[in-house]
Amino acid sequence: MHEEKCNHCHTITEKYVEKCAYCGINDATKYTVFCYNCLEKDRPDRFTKEQWIQILKNLRGEILKKALFYEDSTTIGDNIQFCNWGCCTDSAEVYNLPEYHQWPQSFKNHKRVAPLKKFGKCPLELEPTESEKKESYHGCFYRCRVFSGKKHGYKKLPTREETINLLDKKLKELEA
Repeated sequence: MHEEKCNHCHTITEKYVEKCAYCGINDATKYTVFCYNCLEKDRPDRFTKEQWIQILKNLRGEILKKALFYEDSTTIGDNIQFCNWGCCTDSAEVYNLPEYHQWPQSFKNHKRVAPLKKFGKCPLELEPTESEKKESYHGCFYRCRVFSGKKHGYKKLPTREETINLLDKKLKELEA
């Protein structure tokens, strides 16, 4: 909290000041969630290979513990695709370290999951079809085994065993 003088009536009021979502030390600027120092920094926007390997290992643990849950909302204004067995999960157990997030302090303080950009493909991401290669399909949703598997010739959702095999294959490639 700090005191602020109103520009119109000149009364002094208390104003809650949020700390910087990146460093957590300085007050955030008036218009962003970062302080001036962190605004000027080159903050990482993508996972390193080592971080990505650890995240995939965390995801593997999550897949072994939990049943598949996904949401494919087509509600206008609230369109969301989410799958707890894929990299689009919002699990704080998968993205369990503050440095895995765009706003590390928000994760520390409020468990807000906002992961950096992927280092590589999600294990559930399929190769694009010929039509996808020709057209401008953006996003892994169009090639996701869960959301677009039927378009790619799969009749059923992936099993836990299939998903673990895909993930292990991806980990092997990355660790080679």
